[in-house]
Amino acid sequence: MQTNQLDNCIIKGDEIDSAFDRQAAIKTVRRIMRQRCSNSRPWRYRVGLQLAGLVLAVVTVGGCTSVAGPESAGVEQSGQSEPVSEPVSEPTKEAGANASRSLTAVSEVVKDRKKWILPTDPYFDLRTFDYQIEHDLWEVRDCMKDAGFDYRVHIDNTRPAPETEQPTGNGRQLFDEEIAAKYGYQLAPDPRMINPVQPDEDVPGYQEKWDECYGQSVVERHKVPEPTQVERDLQKGYQALFRYSGVPQLDEAAARWRECMAPLGIVDLPASPWIPGARPPESLVEAWNWGSGEPASADQIRVAVFDAKCRESSGWFDELYDYEWQIADSFVKAHQKDLDAMKRGRDARVAELNEFIVAHKSGEQ
Repeated sequence: MQTNQLDNCIIKGDEIDSAFDRQAAIKTVRRIMRQRCSNSRPWRYRVGLQLAGLVLAVVTVGGCTSVAGPESAGVEQSGQSEPVSEPVSEPTKEAGANASRSLTAVSEVVKDRKKWILPTDPYFDLRTFDYQIEHDLWEVRDCMKDAGFDYRVHIDNTRPAPETEQPTGNGRQLFDEEIAAKYGYQLAPDPRMINPVQPDEDVPGYQEKWDECYGQSVVERHKVPEPTQVERDLQKGYQALFRYSGVPQLDEAAARWRECMAPLGIVDLPASPWIPGARPPESLVEAWNWGSGEPASADQIRVAVFDAKCRESSGWFDELYDYEWQIADSFVKAHQKDLDAMKRGRDARVAELNEFIVAHKSGEQ
């Protein structure tokens, strides 16, 4: 399988972040999934649906997976790292196996543009939902096994995240000259996706039973207490943080970026850089057959590398990161007590999920 084929089935938070009503969000997810994944094999659809479920969970109980507009490009580049709290030492090999099973600690918030780390990361770590999804799929595994089907969980969150994924769970996709040279504007393969071939997927009744089992796991998930009003207010406030326009330093950097990009002759070049991993301008969508699942073409890589250099030389990377750091830091300081309480609850929930997952994995060995 080509991992990039799954990218078409990933829904960005800004596509459904206005649907705070659960049913409206579900309808939006289903519509987008039908449009993007209609040609996918059933298991591919379901991998994408799990990822879409992550974003749906973000809509109902968490922060947005991506900033709202094309001017909000979550990008990273090399630069000086400025400690703003106690730095964290490199994990040992023994700790490495469990590293991806921990949410971001406050002590890990070290200003680093290359990794695009923000002060809000410990409180809105989207990996919470990665663990929820893996937990749900182990429940599906139990249900399918009881029905006599061999379903193998296809997500393993102990594996490394994709190279293009921001490491502390804030949902940004990394983009710099090095990444552009490898992947163009596409997302890197995801090592956490395993077992792409399901032995029983063509057995009569398999797909119907899978749907039934997954439906049961979702019902169980909804028994978890809903967020408090304070938590909802925090989540909505967080979503609103990165919706900005008319910021002079960003407008000026965007103008320099457009001037730098002019030699490429992109007729529909936007007013500011677009989000890495998101849909590029329509002229490029057509030229590259964007969304086909094919690896980045030589032309896409050429444009992406040129773009990454322009984002750097124009000051776009620096200005955007510094601005996002500033507003995120102000938000944390204004709501520190409530954020800490929310994080304690979320960490406890992840610990419960991990205990369930580890026990099931041990039983498979």
